[in-house]
Amino acid sequence: MIPAAGDKAWKALLRRQGTQKFQSKILGNFCLPGAAGRQYQEMRAMKSDAELLRDYRRRGDETAFRLLVERHAGLVQAAALRRTGDVELAQEAAQQVFLLLAKNAGRLYAGTGLAGWLHRTAVLVSASIKRREEKRGRIMKRYEDHVLLTGMPGAEAWTEALPWVDEGLTRL
Repeated sequence: MIPAAGDKAWKALLRRQGTQKFQSKILGNFCLPGAAGRQYQEMRAMKSDAELLRDYRRRGDETAFRLLVERHAGLVQAAALRRTGDVELAQEAAQQVFLLLAKNAGRLYAGTGLAGWLHRTAVLVSASIKRREEKRGRIMKRYEDHVLLTGMPGAEAWTEALPWVDEGLTRL
């Protein structure tokens, strides 16, 4: 039987394996074995955003990037939610913002305030997503209005073709 995360047995198992368990709002529960777990805890406690970004830029350090996401996910999602007014759209925007950070980490110069960059990017991405959704809504509304007024496009052709389709299917 696998012990629950809060059980003493779980903690004892982790200690025996030299594994540290961590809780993250973004990543959920995750475990890092031995030295990697200790390194993660040390990085989490000590390194600044600029240092973590530098580590990610230079070595592709995924742990450093994970820490940046954990530190700033709340800020990014809150800014996106204020802009879009929709939780799902805000989550989509937050994902895009962190993808942009991963893609453009090399272009950010050392003096860039990461929190400010993430906030501004979240606002811009959220505005873009909101415009896209509003446009999609207008297009769908026009299509619905068109279908209600004119009926389904190509309905006459289907009315004529359906007996032939039914006959063909019957022969199978």
